[in-house]
Amino acid sequence: MPQVTFYKLTSRDLTPEEFACRLSNKAWHNNLTIHIHTLDEKACQHLDKLLWEWRDCSFIPHFIHQPKDTFVIHGNIVTIGCDNPPKEQQDVLINLAPSLPPFYNQFNKVCEIVANLNDNDSINVSRNKFRQYRAAGIKPKTYPISTTQ
Repeated sequence: MPQVTFYKLTSRDLTPEEFACRLSNKAWHNNLTIHIHTLDEKACQHLDKLLWEWRDCSFIPHFIHQPKDTFVIHGNIVTIGCDNPPKEQQDVLINLAPSLPPFYNQFNKVCEIVANLNDNDSINVSRNKFRQYRAAGIKPKTYPISTTQ
């Protein structure tokens, strides 16, 4: 069963995608494999661009994974996708989609990012995911995140 953490962004200055870049950087430097799950291909392209431009002084190796990809991934690399993750992925799932992906339990850690705390739709989506994890027997943790952290 994965460890699930909800990161609650307390500032509008930090987007879920930017925080996903931060989480990816930290996990990658800890030699972990990371998959970022998005809603659709457009979101994958946006995140790919953000990871390229995220910081001038660092690089996070990443690529958009397609379900038809058959090559084997070696080492820690960030994959981005809106379908199933690569078979080799096992460490960290960053879920940017509004629902739980059916494969979340294949990972050791799942990160959910709660966007604007003043947006009722975002809060309701996150609460629904929180309830689904609890119904699966998982006790999610929550952490508030400010722009200075």
